[in-house]
Amino acid sequence: MSSLSHATIHQEVRRYGEELAKLQEGIALGQACEGEVKRRKVRVIFLEVDGVMVRRQRSKKRRLEIKVGVGYEGWEEIGPDGKIRRLVRPWVFAGVYESVEAFWEALTGELERRYEIDDETIIVVNGDGAEWIQKTAREYLPNAIVQLDRFHLRRMVRQAFGGKVEKGLWELLQKGDDEAFLDTLESLVSKAASEQKRQDRRKVVAFIRLYREHLLDYRFRLQDGERRYTSEFEGIRLHGLGVVETVLDKKIANRMKKRGMAWSADGAGAMVAFLVSRGNNELKEALSGLLGPDVLNPASVKEAVCPGVKKAGKEDPGDWLKGRIRALGSPIEGLWMRVLHDLVSPQWSAV
Repeated sequence: MSSLSHATIHQEVRRYGEELAKLQEGIALGQACEGEVKRRKVRVIFLEVDGVMVRRQRSKKRRLEIKVGVGYEGWEEIGPDGKIRRLVRPWVFAGVYESVEAFWEALTGELERRYEIDDETIIVVNGDGAEWIQKTAREYLPNAIVQLDRFHLRRMVRQAFGGKVEKGLWELLQKGDDEAFLDTLESLVSKAASEQKRQDRRKVVAFIRLYREHLLDYRFRLQDGERRYTSEFEGIRLHGLGVVETVLDKKIANRMKKRGMAWSADGAGAMVAFLVSRGNNELKEALSGLLGPDVLNPASVKEAVCPGVKKAGKEDPGDWLKGRIRALGSPIEGLWMRVLHDLVSPQWSAV
């Protein structure tokens, strides 16, 4: 009996991944979806942005960055005590982009595809301090509330000033007193034990000064510019942000980084497209029609990836990603689906 080689599996995963990546980017930029799309109207959209570096093959540049956005509409408290939470309608957008501008254009296009956004819509952006996030977010989302990620901010202060100082200063910030927080940091610069330590502290203070408006927790900034903490906003119970790190680690880095793998830009983009489709609960339907006609059917793919598009007539939703495996005489369907099972089953909502 013929068998499907690892090389064939690799080629087919990459082929379909590249097609899917091109389509996802086109849809996000508004170039692929046509017809009436049902977009959601919500008061607050939470958007966490980050990046992960993977090894690069056959290039002078040793690293390749995958940029990721995780969006959701709040939290659902489950369990008897409500201490366990899961995200409400989470979705993930990711890819390998030649420029920061290309990523933000695609990401904001994805927001527009999913939501009816107007002047009443509040978008909260959480970033780890990278310039391409903190500096650029407001260029594409002018009215967004941009926040420095709490974990990264605390770690930065702790490394430069020590754990005891960080703990005390954090209490000030939690009360909304960012002025006292910064003044205290500056006063402690000269008290460092060495010149190197003083330089490290100056860098932290300069960085925080640069993004001063991102310093306060978003929960102090929801009430029309008032600096007043709120734990609930228009029926949404509010919690701290920071899920993107888990998504990066469990859903992308574990598959693309921790196994010593190296990637080309196209190969990384293809794999990310599969992982994103899986996380957004779109891939299983895609693969169910894999053994259809010889040629990929872009129209069918479009209908599946553009949620809410009205379809004319009766069509099989399982036919949206179709193609041909060049391994005649082998038990393709069963083996193919088993090989790709890991790509199909998990969802972002399990984070």
